[in-house]
Amino acid sequence: MRITILSRYLFRQFVSPFFASYAGICTMILVTHIFERMSAFIEGKATLGAVAGYLATMMPLQCLEALPVAVLMAILFVLGALQRSNEIVAMTTGGIPPERCFGVYFATGLVLSLLGMAAHETLIPRATHYSKLVYHTRINHLGEWKQVNFDNKVVAGEEGRFWYFRRLSTSSGDVMGPIVDTYKDGRLVEQASALTASHVPEGWLFQKGTMRRYGSGGAELASIESFDKRLFPYAETPDGLVPSDVNSEELNFVGLKAHIRRMKALGLPTRRLEVELYAKLAIPLASFVVICLGIPLALVRRTSRVRAVVYTLVLSFFYLGLVQFGKALAQNWVSPWAGAWLANGACLTLGAALWVRRRVMV
Repeated sequence: MRITILSRYLFRQFVSPFFASYAGICTMILVTHIFERMSAFIEGKATLGAVAGYLATMMPLQCLEALPVAVLMAILFVLGALQRSNEIVAMTTGGIPPERCFGVYFATGLVLSLLGMAAHETLIPRATHYSKLVYHTRINHLGEWKQVNFDNKVVAGEEGRFWYFRRLSTSSGDVMGPIVDTYKDGRLVEQASALTASHVPEGWLFQKGTMRRYGSGGAELASIESFDKRLFPYAETPDGLVPSDVNSEELNFVGLKAHIRRMKALGLPTRRLEVELYAKLAIPLASFVVICLGIPLALVRRTSRVRAVVYTLVLSFFYLGLVQFGKALAQNWVSPWAGAWLANGACLTLGAALWVRRRVMV
């Protein structure tokens, strides 16, 4: 019962500074963004509804990124006040270890991290996509531009097929100069080529082409047959034969993972996207990570309100710097998951070191 009452008291102490910090940070982000985009709003003669829709759907991602900063600032504020009033000394002398005293804060950080992860999977991708759509179509009036013609591409299709074409139009579904090589068990078994091809509901209609079949070795030509028209039940679609330029923030974890599989099937590099995939799991945990770092930091050194703000700014830049550094390392030097989790691992390690230092001091 004593722990329950204490936990409720500590949680109530945390709520007010957290919401005050969070509201202040989000307000600053919103005002800054309005001033940054003001010229675009005026030049585009954007309506109030368009501006409101853009800001309302842009802010969820910004607010989610600001969440760990507010958590860290609140925990430093609270523990600094508890230290100045000697309440922490009273807790520890009463036989309650700090790990149990502040378990409510660890639980709060974990809950906020899980909520952030859920938002990343549901609300954030849709809101981010809509905000960019509104900005380009109703504010900048650029419309939705999409490349529809692709020249001289070699891509991996399905069921062991490799496609080459001189030109592909995704809008009409027509292909000029298609060559489709089909491999089985690592050897070439057949090759279909044509002057043109069109995508139809049943597959692909090749016109004025040749079908070549190869022997068991894959190098010896077994037969060759010319045709005027032939329907091939290939499952690939025109859009499926070309890469789509997507923003990882507009996809959830499942969607981004599926997009990476498709990019790999097309033979395209996916390293950057793999880093972003693992970051979708690592970054939402920042609220829990800063709790693990902020509590021992506040216990080791007394924190005034001014010092709490300074610590928050320094640690926030430190964490964000590690995130970008980890992503850069993951492009060539370390695995994508290691680069994405570098910031969390470093901050948790630093937090553990501070806990050990406090134990030694006590």
